[in-house]
Formats: sequence, structure tokens, C-alpha cells
Amino acid sequence: MKDNPNSSWDDERIVDYIRFWAIERSKCGRDGYGANRLNERHVFPAGEILKERGTQSLAKLLPLLQDDNADVRLSAASLAYEVDGPACLRMLEELAKTPNMVGIMAWVTISLKAGPDAVPDPARFGG
Repeated sequence: MKDNPNSSWDDERIVDYIRFWAIERSKCGRDGYGANRLNERHVFPAGEILKERGTQSLAKLLPLLQDDNADVRLSAASLAYEVDGPACLRMLEELAKTPNMVGIMAWVTISLKAGPDAVPDPARFGG
């Protein structure tokens, strides 16, 4: 998917685009700068288009909470948080249990979306 998303795309195409670039981001491993570049160039702008369209469009990200790829679930939970906060928070808490970049980003996202007091204690996960 080389084209950048635009407002002429339907919601499904934008959701597919977000999924594609979240999977590409997962290939960055511990390269946080590379992952952030993909977010800034692809994931976040596509999410903004859905956000501008409203909650019905953002809700189309919710099925991605069940995706096999953790980065896809992270993106969906982050972008669709305002649509279904409880479901997205549960996913973020689950992802935060993983000792990798997705887990770290899930912790940060919980802090940003639900507030710093909502970030789980690592001891709760056995860490």
C-alpha cells in the first residue's frame, strides 16, 4: 500500500491501510524511531480521517482488537478508544503484559487515554 490515505477512500479501505502499516510497524522490532515514522506517516493520518468522520467510522477498527498481530491490536485500541473505552482498555492492559515494544507502547497509551493512575502496577503481572 504505497498510496497515502485520503478522504475519498471508504472506511474499510482506511481500516485495511491501518492494519497493513501496523503490521509493517511490527517489523521494526526495537527501532522506536522507525516505528514512530510509520505511525506519523501512515497510521495516525489514516486514524484522523476516521476520527473526522465520527464514531461510526472509528468503530470499524474494533474488530481489529481480535487480530493475530499485537501491533494491529495496539493501533485499534489506541485509535478506537473513544468509541469503546472499556474494550480498548482491556486490550491495552493485556498488551501491557508483554515485555516488548508493544507492551511499552500499551502502557504509554493507557496513561494518555485513561490517565497515569490507570496504568497497571507491574507486580500485578508478575513483573
